[in-house]
Order: sequence, then structure tokens, then C-alpha cells
Amino acid sequence: MISPFFVLPWLLGHPGQPILTGNTWMLTGLGIGLAVWGVYTLTLVLKDPKALAEVENHPSWTHMYLMIMVAQVGFVIAYPV
Repeated sequence: MISPFFVLPWLLGHPGQPILTGNTWMLTGLGIGLAVWGVYTLTLVLKDPKALAEVENHPSWTHMYLMIMVAQVGFVIAYPV
């Protein structure tokens, strides 16, 4: 059930009607990169979904947290003051 949320939020919006107003090229690249990273994270989750609840340091958790941190840094860079 959670699978679409690793990919789809990063692909929202299009150049004709952007949701975010920062640097368009930076935000597009960030979105595509995070969507690809989300697909990779999903492959880790779907390989062994039971391990998410059994193992405290499943590799997918690391990727989930890193994706959020990269998104925040990317937003800071895409919106120069």
C-alpha cells in the first residue's frame, strides 16, 4: 500500500502548471532523482517485506531517511534567498 508514495510525490506537477516555484530545472532534476531512488528503495522493501518489522536496521529505512534529507537540502538549494 505504501509503494506509490515512494515515487509519485516526487513526480507531481508539470512545467505548464508548477506546484513549486523555485528553480524549475533544479526541482525537476531533484524530483526525477528522488523518484528513481524511491524505486530502488521499493525494490529493497519488496525483496523481504517481513524483515522491515523484524530487523531494526533494514537497508530500506536508511534510504527512506536519506531521501527525506536530500529532498530538504535540494529544496534549500532550489530556493535561493
